[in-house]
Amino acid sequence: MATTTHTSITDPLSPMMFLKNEKFCAEVTVNFCDLYESSNAVGASIGDVVQLVPTMKGLLVTDVFTRIDVPTGNTGHVDIGDVSDANGYNNAMEPSAAANAMEKSLEGTDAYAIGRLYTSNDLTINMSILTSTIVSGTFTIIVEGVVLETYA
Repeated sequence: MATTTHTSITDPLSPMMFLKNEKFCAEVTVNFCDLYESSNAVGASIGDVVQLVPTMKGLLVTDVFTRIDVPTGNTGHVDIGDVSDANGYNNAMEPSAAANAMEKSLEGTDAYAIGRLYTSNDLTINMSILTSTIVSGTFTIIVEGVVLETYA
């Protein structure tokens, strides 16, 4: 089991970039081939955690969407969540679904479907690999919300 930070992240939610009550949208594309090459392993393996979107104190995440860009070549499932609830945003997303398929958190199924307020810094929205090794395909995660407070 490994934890890695996705290489395309440049801290899109830095407190210096957002003012109180400002809306935001962060979009990160996950390419399983990149994870394969960067880890020098057999791909994203069961138990691996990939940090996708940094959060900050005072951030209210209102929606998290996933879109399949290129389906994976094999069946596998991933959770989208954070350290408090690994599948809080999306439980068992299937990156092998058809291209352009979109998923959103479901009320009654996903703990953060009605939103998640972050009350501390240094947390990230993560992807956890649940089943089988995934070595190909891409999907995009879209995180929307509002900064309720800014903190130094």
